[in-house]
Order: sequence, then structure tokens, then C-alpha cells
Amino acid sequence: MKVFRNIVLVSLLAAGSGLLNRVASAQIVTTYDIRSSVTNFATSFNAPWSVGYRTARASTDFTAMSQYGAFAYGNGVATRLTSSGLGTAGVYRNFNSFQLNAGDPFGSILEANGIMMHPDIFGMSVIRFTAPKGGLYDISYRTARFTLGAGTARVSVVRNGTILSSQTVSANNYGFLPVTTHSFFAGAGEVFDFVSDMGDNSSFYDSTGIRATVVMTTPEPATAIALAVPALVAIRKRRKRS
Repeated sequence: MKVFRNIVLVSLLAAGSGLLNRVASAQIVTTYDIRSSVTNFATSFNAPWSVGYRTARASTDFTAMSQYGAFAYGNGVATRLTSSGLGTAGVYRNFNSFQLNAGDPFGSILEANGIMMHPDIFGMSVIRFTAPKGGLYDISYRTARFTLGAGTARVSVVRNGTILSSQTVSANNYGFLPVTTHSFFAGAGEVFDFVSDMGDNSSFYDSTGIRATVVMTTPEPATAIALAVPALVAIRKRRKRS
């Protein structure tokens, strides 16, 4: 009978260990689209996104934009987030299923269901992502100049105040640059900022479209199994002593 009990316990331990490995290797993958940073409901941001501004790229400074309103294009209306005294700086969101055309001499647009960042001499527009929990983060982004006017603008990815990369856009018939990616482990509360600045020190028609996602990969909770296996070991040891 004792031999039979030991065989059962060993089988349970083996099964528990295998289950633990399977659960520990399981992952939860969550994708966040930068377009969800701006809602249709005033300045209530969609966590973990928030929208603000600052005056330096390589910084963690962040002041939330406080003014929400409509911005008229020639054929429709976009949602705009800005703050008093920022001039043209802001984040613009097209919730329409069609492209918005400004009808200005430089052909400014905002792509269908798209998002645009615009800097000014008074401040850089910032879209911030705050890591909800520790895990592996994959950031992918690409940018385009949403105007045919001369000059350049720049969008940088900044992690906790350190610039990881930048894309500089100039007039290219609204074409997007190739995708830039980053992958790293980050702890809960770390911040990743998409920062739009003037690039050539002029805010003249610096409308910059951005497409970006942040993919968070975290392990499945394995606490219950992790506790169960040592308990089975303890039971086996106690029965050996008896």
C-alpha cells in the first residue's frame, strides 16, 4: 500500500510540474493602438494613454492638454486636443471614415480614422503610454507629413526621458516612412512618449500623421500551481517519515 501511495504522489508531482511549466509559459498579449489615445468625450483619456505637451524631447516632463474641441477642415470636422497658449500645437483625431481635406494652399489632410500630431514654438505635442504592468513591450510606429508644404517635422519615441529613435518627415505625397520597432522589458509605471517637434525649427505646416501600436506581453498567473507543487512535496516527505 505504501508503494502504491508513493507512486500516486510521484505521478501527482510529475503532473503538477508539467502543468506548472505549461501555465508559466502561457502568455497574455494585449495590443494598444495610439488612435485610442483621443476619445470623442472631452479630455477623458483612455488609459494607459494620455495626451499632453512639453518643451524638450529628452525629458519626462508632461502637462496634460486641457482644451478639447472641434477643428474644421474643408469637408468635415476633426477632434482637437490642445492647451491655452500652445498655438497650433496639439493632437488631432479624425473619427470619420473618410479623409479630411483642409483646402489650404499646401494640401493639408488628416487620413480617415487617423491621428495627427502638430508641434509649435510654444510646445511639443506628446502622446504618452504608461505601462500598466511589468512585461515585454513591443513598440511599432511610422509617420508621414500630412501636407505638401516645405520643411520637416520629427516624431521621437522617448522611454523614461531617453530618446530611443526618431523619424523625420518631409513632403512625400503623404507617404508613410518604414516602420520603426523597439522591444524591451519594462516595469509597471514606466512611460513611453511619442513626441512631436518642429524638426527644422519652424512649425509651418508641420502636420504629422502617426500610426503606432504598443503590444504588451505578460505571463499568465501561475500562483495556484506554484503553491500546489511544494504542498505535494511536503505531503510526500511527511508520509516518508511516518
